[in-house]
Amino acid sequence: MKKPFVLLIIVFLIAMVGVVTAQYISLDSPLDDVWINTTNYTFSFIPISMINISFSCNLIVNSNLFGFNNSVFNNTLTTILSNSSIPEGQNQWYVNCSDFNFTNSSQVRTLYVDVTPPTPMINLTNNSWTNIFYYNMSFNITDNFASSINYTFFMNDVNISSGIVENGSSSYFLTDQLSTGLYKLKITMGKDHANNSNNSTEVYLNVDQDLPEFVNITSPLDLSNVSVPIYFNFTTRDNVDPVLNYTLYLRMDLIDYPNKSGLTTGNNSINFFELELPEMFYQWKLRIEDNSGNVQDSPYFSFTALDITAPTTAPPLNQSGVNDNDGEGYIELQWLPDPNATYYRIYRKSLMITTAEGMTPIYETNNTFFEDLETRHGSNYWYAITSLDHNKNENKSIVSPSFIATANDTKMPVSVSNVSFITNLDGSVVINWEEVNSCVDSNFSESHIYYEIFRTNNISNFNSSLDDEKIKKEYNKLNFTDYDIHTGENYTYFILVRDYGGNYNDTIFSFNQFNTTHTSCYSVWTKWLEVTSCVDGLQTMKRTRICYGSGISVQQELFECRSGGGIIVINRTEEENITYVPEDIQESEEQGWIEASWINLSDKGEIIMLLNSSTIGITEIKFRIKDQKNTGSSMRVRKAEQLPFGYGFGFFAEPYEFFEISKINISNTDFDGNITIKFKVNASWLAENSISNFNVFLYRHYFGWIPLPTKVLGFDGKTFHYEVKTPGLSYFGIGGVSEEFVPVIFPQYFDTELPVQENPWTFLIIAFALFSIIIGYYMYNMKKHSYYW
Repeated sequence: MKKPFVLLIIVFLIAMVGVVTAQYISLDSPLDDVWINTTNYTFSFIPISMINISFSCNLIVNSNLFGFNNSVFNNTLTTILSNSSIPEGQNQWYVNCSDFNFTNSSQVRTLYVDVTPPTPMINLTNNSWTNIFYYNMSFNITDNFASSINYTFFMNDVNISSGIVENGSSSYFLTDQLSTGLYKLKITMGKDHANNSNNSTEVYLNVDQDLPEFVNITSPLDLSNVSVPIYFNFTTRDNVDPVLNYTLYLRMDLIDYPNKSGLTTGNNSINFFELELPEMFYQWKLRIEDNSGNVQDSPYFSFTALDITAPTTAPPLNQSGVNDNDGEGYIELQWLPDPNATYYRIYRKSLMITTAEGMTPIYETNNTFFEDLETRHGSNYWYAITSLDHNKNENKSIVSPSFIATANDTKMPVSVSNVSFITNLDGSVVINWEEVNSCVDSNFSESHIYYEIFRTNNISNFNSSLDDEKIKKEYNKLNFTDYDIHTGENYTYFILVRDYGGNYNDTIFSFNQFNTTHTSCYSVWTKWLEVTSCVDGLQTMKRTRICYGSGISVQQELFECRSGGGIIVINRTEEENITYVPEDIQESEEQGWIEASWINLSDKGEIIMLLNSSTIGITEIKFRIKDQKNTGSSMRVRKAEQLPFGYGFGFFAEPYEFFEISKINISNTDFDGNITIKFKVNASWLAENSISNFNVFLYRHYFGWIPLPTKVLGFDGKTFHYEVKTPGLSYFGIGGVSEEFVPVIFPQYFDTELPVQENPWTFLIIAFALFSIIIGYYMYNMKKHSYYW
């Protein structure tokens, strides 16, 4: 027994050598959970060793090297200045030291960096005006990290308020009574966790509590009869503002209507304007307002506007100005201006017009020209014009000379352009095209046009003069849906344009036709019709979908209802495998996640989650489940910028992207077989890292990083696409390796839920426990056989 014991002692001494030579690193500065306002900081620590006198130490921040010191002495306060800018926010740091036979790391501390000062802002436009005696000051202070910040509010360099405000929220305080004058406002000393401070921009507040006033109002006089136009004269005055806002209100039915607004031209000056008003009785008042919102109203006045005289002349119609000589089918009118008129009315009739009495005008304008867009090719029209004044006084017995014109449309419309089509899920085809509104050989407009839609199986023998292939004529919309089609047949659609003059354009170009082969129906099935009652016998539950080109497809299930309400499926007919797509897709590009939700999931088909994201490399997740779920389920793919503690060890590939796939109301045991994941990798990244596209793997974290069998699907010119199958979901990483380090891949045949995060010290603890058990066993055995000693 002595020899085994000697061997045991030797093993123990070897283990103790590893212990006594192990280092201990005492962190000095900064302390744990400290805030600093610089991104370059000097870290201090004391390394201690039982044997060695010098070390090489590294500063690790957020799992990255941020500095080093290769000349560190045992039990000596040592510093390392970060050689890179430490990011703002929460950071995890520690020191790692190595000697000739051992490497050790210090404890991990948390350091908060904040170099962004708070931003105080007074919620007031500079040079604002107010007439409030006690002003409610509004301000806020925003900071990137602090939840609350100290502040001091100054008015004319005097502290009038101080305290603590919540980050980002608006704060208020009521000032003491203010008097008329100019006030300078600012906020100072807003400090955050890292003692960053800042001052607000100075703003100025004008306080004016004096009302403007009317010096006099000279016209129109109260209770007067006034001929139009009406002239208003008044004079204003204000203690501060030389220019005031004014508004004239006309009262009708006891309601004040603002009729005219403007600015006064200065204190002690006469302001006037004129209005053309219809003849009636008016009540009116003036309102003036200064920059501070002080308002003054005048008393009410009244007057009667008098204007009942209609013009006694008619506009002379030019004989050459009533024609359709451009051939577009519209009648153009021109006339000379009537000096007594402000408006004109145009009348049209199929007979000569000698008076407009009893007629309704077709148009009213203040111009001296008009184009009648309602005329039709080959029709005759008589026109006459009357004059109106500002109050629209009109004498219908005095009309312009009456002239006749004939609409003559000889212009061919242009062909339709940008013809496109959409094949609906139900198999129908929707044709779209742009509106035609011009002629072929001019800039003339076309409004009286319609479209004819043709469909043919042989465009080379197409003849638009035949109606055999015309599926719609005299059509005035810009889209048409074709339902009468057959799956697998080739169709060519052509759009012909006609106008009401019989001019048509049947020129066939690529831009007014398109070719298509009708595809199969992918219409969505209706929901299963539920059985509303259950009695002994068969009950039918079915669902349908309409498919144009392939008829109506029906699925149905027969149920046998048993006594007590039990239902047993005795027959099911289905025409295709069911694919479940999410009812809802939500994405946050800022936080880097996409989430899909399903109301119901069935074991009768595949479930597909498609990801169309520019920020996440996963493109598709496809799986099946063992049992139906009716409780609502969801799956989220989140890009992992930082992995949980302990998950970064053992990933021996060049990392491209890490992500986590989490689930609600779905567990790994629910999956029926493997889950298929498709992902993509930029070709430029492979080139930059000298990695072959065949050496890209998807790694799954399951008691360590495990490479999955990865299949190359193809290349789209920018990215390579891959596919893997995994028995469960957890954290994943996409990585590439060089030729000499291609990993050995073993298939996975079983899986459970995502394991609890592994502790990196677990192995050492287990080893120490086993060693203690061996020592105890031998000591017990030696005591039992003490005669060998």
